[in-house]
Amino acid sequence: MAVGSVHVDCQEYRAAIAGRKPSALDFGEKAMSRYPPALQRFEDNYTPEPNSGCWLWMACDNGAGYGLLQINGRQILAHRFAYETFIGPIPRDKQLDHLCRVRCCVNPLHLEAVTRKENILRGECPQAKNARKTHCHVGHPLSGNNLHVLPDGSRRCRECNRRTSLRYRKRSGATIRAPYFKEPEQ
Repeated sequence: MAVGSVHVDCQEYRAAIAGRKPSALDFGEKAMSRYPPALQRFEDNYTPEPNSGCWLWMACDNGAGYGLLQINGRQILAHRFAYETFIGPIPRDKQLDHLCRVRCCVNPLHLEAVTRKENILRGECPQAKNARKTHCHVGHPLSGNNLHVLPDGSRRCRECNRRTSLRYRKRSGATIRAPYFKEPEQ
């Protein structure tokens, strides 16, 4: 598996760390030469989870579950430190996505640099859940002529909207317009 500028063979990596805690040495000299004292503190603060392969951050976090590491008097996110140390720089327009969905995981093989939009849509927030919907709450498809996209990007079911309008007009006593049908020419 090629990640950034470093080639990591997952089977070789797993074999190298079998039965022991992974270290920067498993990723080569590049990782060791970059931040030696910080790297040692980093390695002292995570515990590998054998079933999932996650490296669980055991030190302080930022309140949202992401690990924090202090380097040169600044607190940085531990998973970003791991990615930049073992894989390479994070592209300017990208965010790191935890493929394992565990926020306290600092395993660089569980991180992927993606766009903000992709990171949000991979998650479990309401926007991501709505984007994955293929049918409205009644069961009508949210596609083709039945889909109405509003200027803010939200989607509406045309059939449900039509039925809601019809119920409102009946309740309020408004004139109910018949659907427009063009008479065939003879």
